[in-house]
Amino acid sequence: MRPEKLTISAFGPYADKTEIDFSKLGEGGLYLITGDTGAGKTTIFDAITFALYGRASGEVRESAMFRSKYAKDFTETFVELVFSYQGKTYHVRRSPEYMAPKKRGTGQTLRKAEAQLIYPDERQPVTKAKDVTAAVEQLLGLSYDQFTQIAMIAQGDFQKLLLAGTLQRGEIFRQIFHTGLYQQLQIKLRDAAISRYKEYDEMRRSIAQYLDGVKFQPDAGMEEEEFSRLKKAKFEGKLERSLELLKLFIDRGELREKELQKQEKELEEKLRTMETMLNLSAQKRSLEEKRALALEQLEKILSELAKASEEAEKYKDADKRCEELGLLIREKQEKLKKYQDLEQLQEERREIERQLGNCQTQKEKIIRQEEQQQKEMEQLKTEREQLGNSELDLQKALTEKEKQTRRKRELNGLIAEIRRFRGLYDETKEQQKKYQSAYRDAQQQREYYQQIFHIFLDAQAGLLARELKDEMPCPVCGSLSHPHPRMLSEEQTVDQKTLDNEKSRLDKMEKDSVDQSLQAGSLKEQSNASWRQIVASAEELLEEFQEFHKKNKNGNGQAEDFLTVWKQLTSMVNRAQEQCEDLLTESEKEIRKAQENTKRKKTVENAMERLEKEKEELQEKKNFFDREQAGLSMKASENQKQQQNAAEEIRQIRLETEKDKSCKADSTKSEALKAGKEDLEKEIREKQQEYGELKENSKKVKETLQRFQSEKERIASSIETFEAQKKEIGEIPEAEIREQHAQTAARKADLTEKRKELFSVQSGNQDIFQKVQKGREEMTTAEKEYAWIRNLSDTANGKLNGKAKIELETYIQMAYFDRILRRANLRLMTMSSGQYELKRQEQSKNQKEKAGLDLNVIDHYNGTERSVKTLSGGESFQASLSLALGLSDEIQASAGGIRLDSMFVDEGFGSLDEESLEQALKALNSLADGRRLVGIISHVSELKERIDNKIIVTKQCGGEGVGSSIRIQ
Repeated sequence: MRPEKLTISAFGPYADKTEIDFSKLGEGGLYLITGDTGAGKTTIFDAITFALYGRASGEVRESAMFRSKYAKDFTETFVELVFSYQGKTYHVRRSPEYMAPKKRGTGQTLRKAEAQLIYPDERQPVTKAKDVTAAVEQLLGLSYDQFTQIAMIAQGDFQKLLLAGTLQRGEIFRQIFHTGLYQQLQIKLRDAAISRYKEYDEMRRSIAQYLDGVKFQPDAGMEEEEFSRLKKAKFEGKLERSLELLKLFIDRGELREKELQKQEKELEEKLRTMETMLNLSAQKRSLEEKRALALEQLEKILSELAKASEEAEKYKDADKRCEELGLLIREKQEKLKKYQDLEQLQEERREIERQLGNCQTQKEKIIRQEEQQQKEMEQLKTEREQLGNSELDLQKALTEKEKQTRRKRELNGLIAEIRRFRGLYDETKEQQKKYQSAYRDAQQQREYYQQIFHIFLDAQAGLLARELKDEMPCPVCGSLSHPHPRMLSEEQTVDQKTLDNEKSRLDKMEKDSVDQSLQAGSLKEQSNASWRQIVASAEELLEEFQEFHKKNKNGNGQAEDFLTVWKQLTSMVNRAQEQCEDLLTESEKEIRKAQENTKRKKTVENAMERLEKEKEELQEKKNFFDREQAGLSMKASENQKQQQNAAEEIRQIRLETEKDKSCKADSTKSEALKAGKEDLEKEIREKQQEYGELKENSKKVKETLQRFQSEKERIASSIETFEAQKKEIGEIPEAEIREQHAQTAARKADLTEKRKELFSVQSGNQDIFQKVQKGREEMTTAEKEYAWIRNLSDTANGKLNGKAKIELETYIQMAYFDRILRRANLRLMTMSSGQYELKRQEQSKNQKEKAGLDLNVIDHYNGTERSVKTLSGGESFQASLSLALGLSDEIQASAGGIRLDSMFVDEGFGSLDEESLEQALKALNSLADGRRLVGIISHVSELKERIDNKIIVTKQCGGEGVGSSIRIQ
């Protein structure tokens, strides 16, 4: 925003109408506003602020104080400001509420506040004070507070931005950088946390009822105290920990149970040990009885042992005779084996012949199976050739179905678009009717307003003419004569209120007409766009429509009869849908047929593969039987040779005996072989029987002798063992052990009772744990979600324990603030010769108050960091000016199109020394940079010498009147 021209009338110290043409100050740079104290330097800023926002630049002056006390009674109080913004010029005029003399009669009347904003385009002017203020805020993007703190830093408000706290800066930044959405997010997160808590709390209370029944062991310790605290807090947010503690109690109970069981087991071991000792005492008495019995048995065994020794003497040569009989039996068994081998060879020959016959039978069977397979294979090959194109047919049918399905979907979409268009078309027609009606009403109201406006003007002229007197100048033309004054009509009069009401009604009706027109235009555009889309889709989908549409277009390429085209298109689409349905049905039939053929072809191919595999298996079997037949033939030949050899060996055996010789002439070969075998078998049986009887009797005698010797040794050993066991057992205090046994049994019973009590507690806790576990997943999910949302809400709303109270919106604003400080420090470091640097306060002194936007200053001369409130007057001025300039830069860089082409600084330079003043002017010159006007109010004489452009305000107290005047130098 750049002021071009300011007109002040009866405002503050300015009694008359005063104009300031800012264009004379150039396009950019510094200019000085100087003059007498109280002359009205600050009032210039007040007038600009009042023109824009209806308020002064400072809080000291109120709008009721704007009426100049030096002005004449009939001088009107107002401010007019012509300003440019983004290349366009705007005109704003505003007058405050003040008391003025009545136009008729004596006394004073209240003049109400008025305002008007004129736009550079055809928009209607804004006339109401509040509406003008709202329009200015919307245009500039700045509220009154932001404007006064950023663009127009008024006297007394200079340090506001510097000394503001987090809360005040947050309000400023919210409007400038539009961070209110983050505040809304904070509120939504807080509400979500409350909602989640209600859901979670309902589940928690249900589960807490179960957890209230948990019982503890006497040695629960710190965990019991923790669980009791959780119980008092209703286990809020600590379900997982509560279950962990309950599981810990259960686990400890199990360990306690195991410990009690271990102690019981130890006592049982002691009891068993005592019982063992008592048993040993009984065994000792039993051993004495057994020893006496063993001595009696030993005497009897010695007598029997003497008799057995005599009997054993008779069989002392039995082993030698058994050896001779065994050798003879083996020789005859070897001869008998020759006969057996020959019989086995004959049996093997018969088996070989049987196997050869079986092989031949199997080979003939395989040959028949091969012939049958060949016939089946030929049939399957023929069928496969007939089904050869089934996959291609299936793919074609699927492609056709997909094509028709896509076309059906496109046609359905076209039908839906046609229905939508029809609705838009009808709605457009209806809206056009509404617009035409609203336009007619507005025209009628405009004609009526013009009529009564002329009546009003005539009435005003009549009222003015009624006051005219000869030799008195006319307030309009200044003439002293009034030959034809306007006569006031008594019949037709219109007051200001009626005129304003009709004007308001006209504005409302014109606005309604414009709104109806815009809405009709929008609907028309939507309707046309929809129709163009329909035509494009129809021409792409329907060749019939493409030809039809070409024939029905006029010279501009548009359809002549819209409804005819629409009805014809609907008919074409319906026919296309029916055709598409028929083609889809035919595609389904083709797909089913192709699928059946493809399935049958796969079956045939599988059968052919199976036959090929079976053919290979049959060939393998045939080859196997060929090899088997060849092997059996070789075995038969070998068997024949072995039989001949065996027969020759048997003949030699027969020649060895006289009996064989005598039988040679009278018996056949087979009978001779049979007789020789039977004689050998008989001799072997006889010798074996003799050998067995001798061996058995000798064995019995030896076993009897051995048994009596063993029994003797056993009884003697038992007697020695009894003596050793008695010695080993020693003396046992049986009475004392029985007393200890009773005490240990009592302790064991006590432990058993404790274990039962523990089991009861464990059972109850286990039951509670299982019941809680049933709803644990849902409860845990709700708890985690609540904890997560609450933590997120606390984080966003700055409520984390032990943390500074920094809200999400403040955190976002901190980023803007840091960028502002970087820009501000570029100037502050220059103005303070590198001594001071502004820094956002990172640690809040009070975690209960909102933090994050508080400000400190770093003194690089002594390396300290302190609050900006500790700066001196001149230092505060430098810091405030730097911060204001930095904020201005940041706003123009990032605040959505806000453009500030001027800035005003009111006082503060008087507190600076010469060097600081030089640095401040250098910073302001860099800010102006030839493109921005920076106005400075100051009494400092050095500034008058350094700044060429000046607005000089002079207080007048002479004969020409009282008040202030302005001139530009």
